[in-house]
Amino acid sequence: SFLENHVMKLFVTGICGRLGRAIAAEASLQGHAVVGLDMQPWPSGTPLPAGVETSVGSYEDMALVERLLKSCDSMIHTAGPNGAHVKKLSLAEFLRSNVESVGCLLETAKRVGVRRMALSSTMEVLIGRDWTTSSATVVDEDSPPRTDSAYSISRLLQEHLGREFSRIHGVS
Repeated sequence: SFLENHVMKLFVTGICGRLGRAIAAEASLQGHAVVGLDMQPWPSGTPLPAGVETSVGSYEDMALVERLLKSCDSMIHTAGPNGAHVKKLSLAEFLRSNVESVGCLLETAKRVGVRRMALSSTMEVLIGRDWTTSSATVVDEDSPPRTDSAYSISRLLQEHLGREFSRIHGVS
């Protein structure tokens, strides 16, 4: 079966969002199996790609995450509050979900043996929410951060967390 002959098994948070669905589709085309987690069920009317399994739940539920991660080789984290929540959440709420909970997610992945992890972020870290923070500019990996919201601050800190976690624990 597909799941027994996969190249790699990926754990994807936010699987039902635009980025998560795109990752699931591409992973399936490349012969990878995907275990997905999202607060919402897979969208009706959208075919579930071959080799993709989904569960409804939160990436902040570490018991559920650990159970799903145990059989996976890699993790891609795309879930969490985003720019649409800027007027709804405080800095503390963004930091709890996008930094503290991601720290727990990384530790859980490492504990169960996952050695490859990817965290999605946002261009808002580099250009700000309405682009006026950076004005017209060329953006690349050397561009300085230009955060201008609680959301972009939390994602910048998540990026730093991911880099330092990788360095300290030798995961990619």
